[in-house]
Amino acid sequence: SSTAQAYRLVDGWKDSRTDWPDVADLPGLYRAPVSRWSSFGNSFTAPLEAAFPVIADARRAIERAGAQYTAMSGSGSTVFGLFDSEAASETAVSRLSENWGYCVKFLLLAS
Repeated sequence: SSTAQAYRLVDGWKDSRTDWPDVADLPGLYRAPVSRWSSFGNSFTAPLEAAFPVIADARRAIERAGAQYTAMSGSGSTVFGLFDSEAASETAVSRLSENWGYCVKFLLLAS
């Protein structure tokens, strides 16, 4: 989707929701272990996955490949997964590359 389309979709989605996250909660969420990120999400994910099911398909494929956490970046240019080891990420990239065009491993540097 175009960025403009993604923003229109998320704006429409937000207007229909009562459970929109509070920005004040984000700093504590970012500091929590990845295993507790179930309540963390990208506001674009649900509306874009509804409009473009292939995004949800890609995210679920990464989950099935063993990711501890999956998400969509930004307004939908990428989906990614966080793995608990380098070996797990390498296995996932190998497996996912069989069905998805462009899969890469990257190192997340966070404190």
